[in-house]
Amino acid sequence: KVCAVLRCARQKKMKGQIIGQVFIYLITLVLVSFLLFYGYRAISTFKEKTDQVSYIQFKNDMQNTIETLSLDFGSVKVKQFTVPDNINTVCFVRNFPAMPSLSGTKYPIIEDSVNSGLDKNVFLISDSVEESFFAGKISSAADFFCVEAIAGKIELRMEGMGDHTSIS
Repeated sequence: KVCAVLRCARQKKMKGQIIGQVFIYLITLVLVSFLLFYGYRAISTFKEKTDQVSYIQFKNDMQNTIETLSLDFGSVKVKQFTVPDNINTVCFVRNFPAMPSLSGTKYPIIEDSVNSGLDKNVFLISDSVEESFFAGKISSAADFFCVEAIAGKIELRMEGMGDHTSIS
């Protein structure tokens, strides 16, 4: 009889251990799931912020360079700009002495923006037009030209004209 009692106690103890192990596995599964979800969200938020910072840095660098050179007549600078990661092409629209009327480009959104009188003259393009901004008074040989990004960079020749900057 004593052995039977001990066997029953041992069986109850084993059942309790199994239930405890299942509970521990469930808690572990919930914690790992939470950490994976939180980590994924944190990484994707960080990537979005990085893209925003890259765009703002490009925009500020472009605006500052054009503004600085436009006041310095005859000064020539060949400058390399780092473009945001997803950008393949940067397009410029001449806006000095006046904004032209565009037609026949392969970017109807840019044509619409320019022809409707929006004051934007730099357009960042990946598969479509991603961003646009006003960089300052620029002139060029063509009313509209684009520069392909190579390894995330574009190179421009900029010349100060006293009241605007000539870009090529």
